[in-house]
Amino acid sequence: MPYFHVQKPVIIFVFIFSSLLITSCQRDNSSHAFSMDKAKDNWNTNNHTWKESQLKTLEYGHHLYQLNCGGCHGAKGQGQHLIGAPALKNNSLMKGDPQQHIKIVLQGKPKRSMPAYKNILNNKNLAAIISYERNAWGNNSYQIIKESQIQQLRK
Repeated sequence: MPYFHVQKPVIIFVFIFSSLLITSCQRDNSSHAFSMDKAKDNWNTNNHTWKESQLKTLEYGHHLYQLNCGGCHGAKGQGQHLIGAPALKNNSLMKGDPQQHIKIVLQGKPKRSMPAYKNILNNKNLAAIISYERNAWGNNSYQIIKESQIQQLRK
């Protein structure tokens, strides 16, 4: 018989906490390589063609999302109900008012374990992530969030 018995919820909590800790330590964004051909394949459709600067933002946003958000919200935006992270794919917030989306990312949702990114990421990085989330997984807002939008709500 083991010296002590660890209950399943404790093991799950430790696993989730460890995952979040590891994810939060990977905020470095210096190793992002951009490929125009790949970006065009990923984003351009029969319904919409993005400009080069917009493609760079979306690809950079994807990179940052994987490092900062994917640990909870899932690589494909599917969410993780166990920890209370909602799906971002087909989420009405992604298709609604961008200001509401920006406010949540800046301020977080402490009661739902969503950290506030206001003091973690700069305006450029937040704009890229939010632009990515609003256009990935079929959300298709066809909007690119500007740094000035982040700055305005950061006050």
